Amino acid sequence: MEQINLVTQKQEKAKELERILDNYLIEVHAPKWQDGITWKNTPLKKINSNY
Repeated sequence: MEQINLVTQKQEKAKELERILDNYLIEVHAPKWQDGITWKNTPLKKINSNY
């Protein structure tokens, strides 16, 4: 179980890792998270708003 949120202590590293992840998700055409979408009950066609 995680008990310490390192984002508050290592903000620059967290931003760097988020950029790396975003670039990877763009490269693999992963569906982009959108507020209000319930992934379990939503057809993939509706979710599929790629980066």
